[in-house]
Amino acid sequence: MTSDELIDQLTSADGEICIADPSERVRSQYRRAIYDTKERGLVPEGLQLWHTGRDRGDMVIRLLKRHAPPPRTATPPQASPPAPEPQRVPITKQKVQPRRCVKSIQNKAETLGLPFADPPRDSAVVATGEQSARAVAECSLRGLRGLADR
Repeated sequence: MTSDELIDQLTSADGEICIADPSERVRSQYRRAIYDTKERGLVPEGLQLWHTGRDRGDMVIRLLKRHAPPPRTATPPQASPPAPEPQRVPITKQKVQPRRCVKSIQNKAETLGLPFADPPRDSAVVATGEQSARAVAECSLRGLRGLADR
């Protein structure tokens, strides 16, 4: 049995041949022909070669439409339920209150014994490099490491 003979038999038998309980030699010839047919690309376009009875019983060889599910003896597995959609958490922005920040800086300056002038409401608090260095040095001298590192 060759792959060409197998395709000829299938096309003349409307795409299905059944060999009733073949001997081991005949079964192996058909298996080789099936393998060779698939490897050489002799299966007609849009069809697939399907067979049962590889090792025992009747051997049935079919040409089926591609993407059509083959005949099943077992039930197909159940599809899992879809995953729940992730919840969206709203992001709220916290407003910084500049007066509260200024008050905190003023309290720290008082704790360190440094002079602090309350800036006008519409100006930003900016320390010069020299003022910052002086404040860090003052903290270091007083042993306030946590504040000097900030």
